[in-house]
Amino acid sequence: MNQESIPRSSRRRVMGLAASVFTAGAAGGSYAAPEPAAPQFSRNDSVFFDVTRFGAVPDGKTKNTAALQRAIDACSAAGGGTVFVPPGTFLSGPLRLVSNLVLYLEAGSAIQGSPDLADYDVPASEPGGRPRRSGLISATGLENVTITGRGAIDGNALAFVDRTKVHDAADWDRKYTRQKDDYPEGTVAGEAPYERLPRPGHLIRFTGCRNLLLSGVTIKNSPLYNVHFIRCQNVGVFGVFVSSLDSGRRVPNDDGIDISGCTNMRISGCNVQTTDDSIAVFDTRDLVVSNCTLESRSSALRVGYGADTDNGEIRDCLFANLALRGNRGICVNVRGPYSVEHVQFSNIAIRTRLHAGHYWGKAEPIHISAIPFSGPQRMGHIRDVRFSDIDAEGEQGVVICGCPESVIRDVSFLNMRLAITEGPLQKTWGGNFDFRGTRDLGKALFEHDIPAIYAGHVEGFDIQGLRVEWHGQLPSFFTHAIQVEHCRDIEIAGFRGKQAQANASAAAIAVNDGSGVTVRDCRAEEGTGTFLALHDVADQRLFVNNDLARARQATDPVQTDFQSTGNRLPGKR
Repeated sequence: MNQESIPRSSRRRVMGLAASVFTAGAAGGSYAAPEPAAPQFSRNDSVFFDVTRFGAVPDGKTKNTAALQRAIDACSAAGGGTVFVPPGTFLSGPLRLVSNLVLYLEAGSAIQGSPDLADYDVPASEPGGRPRRSGLISATGLENVTITGRGAIDGNALAFVDRTKVHDAADWDRKYTRQKDDYPEGTVAGEAPYERLPRPGHLIRFTGCRNLLLSGVTIKNSPLYNVHFIRCQNVGVFGVFVSSLDSGRRVPNDDGIDISGCTNMRISGCNVQTTDDSIAVFDTRDLVVSNCTLESRSSALRVGYGADTDNGEIRDCLFANLALRGNRGICVNVRGPYSVEHVQFSNIAIRTRLHAGHYWGKAEPIHISAIPFSGPQRMGHIRDVRFSDIDAEGEQGVVICGCPESVIRDVSFLNMRLAITEGPLQKTWGGNFDFRGTRDLGKALFEHDIPAIYAGHVEGFDIQGLRVEWHGQLPSFFTHAIQVEHCRDIEIAGFRGKQAQANASAAAIAVNDGSGVTVRDCRAEEGTGTFLALHDVADQRLFVNNDLARARQATDPVQTDFQSTGNRLPGKR
């Protein structure tokens, strides 16, 4: 192929890009972990395949599936190279990538998915044995694949939804909610997700691949997951914009980046704005996500979920320097026999609010839960989950809830500001815990008072340096700053705060059915009623160096079994 058909400036950019993008993608905040060195791609940078030379027409109307695939196959026959997409919109059905390929989308270019469902074939099966239609771009068992440039890959999502209806599902029951028959989910429009129609598969899917790079491109308007990595190794995703903005962020299941069964992966400098989870992680280890902005009407960042038959383990993952907005900020879930352990979250800003529509979550900045998906079953665990330097504001509180079959172990918070804020949907949607998905509808979406932090069935719960703030006219179902139930080995140090303003009967800290409790170096804010309320608490250890001068009462009951010293008691100002 004559490379003179490519503009000289574009050739220079492409030839140097694959070798340099791994280190370039690492640029970001001062806390960014160094990115890995570039994989040694086996390629011939002097070979370019301009898709228009193979018959592709950039008019947004002509179906270019065959022409684009011819360019990709010619690249493969040459032993590798760059498939070049010039400016313009190239309509296409499913494309299959090849090894040793750089797919370069020039600024102003787009590969757009066909709006005709018949163009997407149904493979015999996919991982898990489920047949599903092809998406726009797929790669299976490949190595050394790059998708890069400043162009776009567009899934044409609005062709596969019914915009006259809103999506709902039978995964909840109105009778368990605080609002009962008045609970509005499934009936409202506004920002609710559209009803989904039969649709193509994941927009971009990599299965069983290694040495992968996504850089610079815009990936948008997917009718299902935008990008899905399945059992891949050595993956870099840098500076990518994943967007559902053109569809109003109302397309169900349009996850931004999903990661299943992968190892050695880095995501950095990305902006992901989707309806469903921005980044979702399953059965994966050695993952670093840093310097990203994530916004979702579900969870901005999800770690785990699974159903009763899923197995696997998530471990040794780091999430740092993130700005999160959504219906939920961070969600860590176990619903079956897999486990989540050794996961760290640091230097993260979280802003959440209630969203009207069928979205899992109720504005929790952080949600951690381990409950069965269906009936009695073997359960995995959540263990060693650490949060540090977190600034969170939300219209509901943090929830950490295990169960007798799966007690959550070793959860810690270091240096966190948590502000609970007034919102317009709190009375109609709030005052409920949301533990979907589970087939037990009584535990899926149900009425519960809302503390700033709730912990249940946790062993090893450590809070160091927490400030709780309450803003605005909050409903009376907001209660304690910290509520702990059915927990062991609890240490709360350096806490500053009080109960919610509208609930004088609540305590700043309430512990029920617990053991091994230490409360030290804390300070009651002005307006605190009872600072520490205890019920059925064994092994009361230390209650020391707490400034309770602004509280009405130090403890309830007044007589406790703590070793108590150095406390500044109520009235001693």
